[in-house]
Amino acid sequence: TKLFVTDEPMVGLTQDPYWETADVDVSNNSWPRKATPSRLELFKTERDPNNLMRDFNTKLKAGESSSTPPAE
Repeated sequence: TKLFVTDEPMVGLTQDPYWETADVDVSNNSWPRKATPSRLELFKTERDPNNLMRDFNTKLKAGESSSTPPAE
């Protein structure tokens, strides 16, 4: 148990922000409690539109070339 004495009221507190301890339940490591999204909410969120692997696998059109300028 720790006691923190401050002149100003505390706004928030996070215990073990860098996950250095083997804590299984990390939902109780901050005050005031932070809302964590559920697995369903994480699944339904927008995916990153800049998927480099998908862009790499698409075929180039006939007029397009790589990003290097043509040699003169």
